[in-house]
Amino acid sequence: KSNHAILLDFYKAVLRLRKGHSAFEGLDAANIECSVAGKCLTVLRSSKGRESVMIFNFGDQPAPYSLPAPIGSWNKIVDSAETRWAGPGSDVPIEISQSSQLKLTLQPRSFCVFAERTTAQEAADVDSVGLCDQKHE
Repeated sequence: KSNHAILLDFYKAVLRLRKGHSAFEGLDAANIECSVAGKCLTVLRSSKGRESVMIFNFGDQPAPYSLPAPIGSWNKIVDSAETRWAGPGSDVPIEISQSSQLKLTLQPRSFCVFAERTTAQEAADVDSVGLCDQKHE
């Protein structure tokens, strides 16, 4: 596929996610927390009792990043560094939890999004959006 076709597919998938996942519904600045570490930006968002965390690396080099210990299980639902989106590939795990390794390496100029997982059905709903490979590349 051409880069234009890949980008169009990525935009379509992100729009499906925005419309279909409760953690991304509504915009209320009171439910958004941001922090910066080096060239990485983290945005924690809450909506309808659900949370998501977005991590952006704006740098030109891979960036190590340590997440605070999350409560519960979180699924990676977007990883712009994956090869299917013409990225260099990603080692970011598809799921994180209190017991998992919370040190991630983000590829240059990329972002990842994790959503809190509360049921198996929610995991299936996220998988159906098709934004993340279900394995490491």
